Amino acid sequence: MLYHILMSHLIITFIGITQDDRVIIERASNNLRPQEFRTIEIEPLTALYREKGMAALEEELL
Repeated sequence: MLYHILMSHLIITFIGITQDDRVIIERASNNLRPQEFRTIEIEPLTALYREKGMAALEEELL
């Protein structure tokens, strides 16, 4: 028996930091049409950035 596992991925077009130190991304799912890009805050990354700074955030993203 053969199983196919389909995985969806996020298309991220922008990662940024707002003036009030929130980490935001603009993203859309790759398997939905038409693609709807939305900007949202990533709360765990915001907390990391606020507590440990840019170096820790860059390391987490890489």
